[in-house]
Amino acid sequence: GVDAFDTMLRAAMLHRFGVSIRLVELRPELVERLRVHVELFRETLVPFVRDGVLLTLSEPPERGGNGERSPSFQLEAPDGRHVVGTFVLEGGSRPATVVPRDLDRERHYRVTDLGTGTVIELEGSEVADRGIPVSGAPGVTSWLHLVEPRLP
Repeated sequence: GVDAFDTMLRAAMLHRFGVSIRLVELRPELVERLRVHVELFRETLVPFVRDGVLLTLSEPPERGGNGERSPSFQLEAPDGRHVVGTFVLEGGSRPATVVPRDLDRERHYRVTDLGTGTVIELEGSEVADRGIPVSGAPGVTSWLHLVEPRLP
């Protein structure tokens, strides 16, 4: 379905992103989802992938349904921004929150859910202690959160 397709694309977007799919065989709604994700990658994620550092926030998933089934990763850009990817794989359950690393407890952060556009403002100490809420419709199995320090 669409949620599984989104999850596959979002996981791929944390690395150099390329798609090898027969577009003429994709259902129209999946072509539209691919267009949305390619645009998101070009407009937002390229600098993170090009210049950032990928951190694991959980144990890694493994092939064959082994390992962590609700993994989280973080791309850390040199400018202090972060993208946090959270995924629910087969056999996993949705976490209530995801806790990024290397945030300044004294700063305020703007957190944007890149899937929905929802924006929340959080203190660094809140994010470090409680994490970023993982929300959305029941079928959603992946999230990308852009975490940006607010200017003083």
